[in-house]
Amino acid sequence: MGGAVEPAPKDRELWVKLVPLRGVGGAEVRVNREGSFLATGLDDGNYLLLVLDGKTVVHMESVDAPRSKRLTVDLAKN
Repeated sequence: MGGAVEPAPKDRELWVKLVPLRGVGGAEVRVNREGSFLATGLDDGNYLLLVLDGKTVVHMESVDAPRSKRLTVDLAKN
């Protein structure tokens, strides 16, 4: 599952963490300077998506995530 964080982080160190609502697993990936991320090895299902800036959670939402879905996270809404 891939996606983008808007606005692009530029010099911030943002990470996307996906935690399954049922079962085990998940993923944690760094957001690149252009705002893109790609999490691999995920099963289809419901996840808690967290965007972290260092150790601070700057965004949190529940997503229904088929592997082929592309997500857009708008940090300007926070």
